[in-house]
Amino acid sequence: MDYETYRKSNFTDPQPAPQFEFTGTFGVTLHYEEFEQADRMQAAFIAAGGEGPEPMDTLMYEPVRYCPVRDPFGTDLLIISPTGAS
Repeated sequence: MDYETYRKSNFTDPQPAPQFEFTGTFGVTLHYEEFEQADRMQAAFIAAGGEGPEPMDTLMYEPVRYCPVRDPFGTDLLIISPTGAS
């Protein structure tokens, strides 16, 4: 099968308009096994010029440490780890 036949059988022409408009950066999620590592990573980003609230414990199907931070370049990070509490 040549490319033109493949394209005609697998793609619409013209392309439909996108259903959703995405703009900006969506950020990064980092997962650590130990909540102390998550706390240290958030503190390191803040020490480097980032900003974020104090780490907090919350429930996401299980108890987790939630450490949101925005790095010095403006990228949002969510640093999470299990708390070990049941």
